[in-house]
Amino acid sequence: MTCKKCGANIDTETKICLCCGFKATSGKSKTWLWVLGWIFIFPLPLTLLLMRKKSMNNGVKYGVLGAAWGFFLIALAGAASGSSDPNVADTQQPVAVAHQGQTEAVTNAEKQAAQNNVVELQVTEAQKELVRGMPNKADDEEPDAAEQAAIEASLAAAEQAVAEASRLAAEKAKAEKVAAEMAAAKQAAEANEQAAIQASIEAAEKAAEESRKAAEQAAIQASKEAAEKAAEESRIAAEKAAAEESRQAAERAAAEAAEASRQAAEQAAIQARKAAEERAAAEKAAAEKAAAEKAAAAEKATKAANNPPTKSIQVTSGLVFRRNENATLSINGQPGVQYSIEVYYKSGKSTAKGLEPKVADANGNVSWTWKIGGKTTPGTYNVEISGNGEKIKKQITVVES
Repeated sequence: MTCKKCGANIDTETKICLCCGFKATSGKSKTWLWVLGWIFIFPLPLTLLLMRKKSMNNGVKYGVLGAAWGFFLIALAGAASGSSDPNVADTQQPVAVAHQGQTEAVTNAEKQAAQNNVVELQVTEAQKELVRGMPNKADDEEPDAAEQAAIEASLAAAEQAVAEASRLAAEKAKAEKVAAEMAAAKQAAEANEQAAIQASIEAAEKAAEESRKAAEQAAIQASKEAAEKAAEESRIAAEKAAAEESRQAAERAAAEAAEASRQAAEQAAIQARKAAEERAAAEKAAAEKAAAEKAAAAEKATKAANNPPTKSIQVTSGLVFRRNENATLSINGQPGVQYSIEVYYKSGKSTAKGLEPKVADANGNVSWTWKIGGKTTPGTYNVEISGNGEKIKKQITVVES
């Protein structure tokens, strides 16, 4: 393990740097802050936005969501692995450690002073024992020089031993006091450093929270702008679709009107042509009738001049006929005289086969047979029979077949 402060090796058991006194402990991970930050800043808003976008292809939509959540899980795994570093300092170390170190230093100094007193007492007792161990003499007896020298030497050695013991004890106590003060100062510095680290962490957490809120606001603003843009695009697309639909409807209406006009023109042309044909037919019939009447009048006048009439025209057959069947009309007149017949329907003079002029036989009988069309309207129609200067008008009746 390496010290993060000075770079020296740290004892793995005590986890204290022997050079600078830095204490490294395992810290607690802030993984939950990463999780909340990533959920509220990146993947969740993106998911909501994409799921709301109906116009996007489903394959593209789910592909983007898969990539975003995959990146999120990879980042989360990296944050979890980084929190297991054993060199991370404990950010929750209380400041009371410094006070505890000072208290321990004072206690150690008191213990050392007590030990020094014990040593002095032991040395004093040793001197006393040394004196008691010497031979007793009378008070008036003077010790000899050797004894006196031995006593003095013993006392000097004892005093020197006491002084040396006192000096060593004082130096030891001073060293221990200095060590205790250094340990207390180091612990105080560590406590201050831990407080500074804690303040830095709190400031960083506050900055991260502010960044998260700013990111949330930015995401909300971006979502709002995206929604407004999508609404504007939808409105423009709807207007374009409505304009296109109106244009197509106008084109269809114009085409239908043109087709109706064309059909009306064609129908009018057909009706005009039919009217012209009917008018030409009527004019032709009128001309033919006039010519026939003129010829009949001339013939009648000629016959009247040559052979005055002796017998009138008599209809000898029925006058009721059925549609889509042959009709036969018979008369009796002057033998050898040519008689003509004209049948007038609603459409004009009939031109059916069988209505040609015919000559009466020796008995004066003449018959005309023609086909009445299936489309002839049931009703009463005029028939004119003329010959030998005479003309009669009759009515035939057409009934359902």
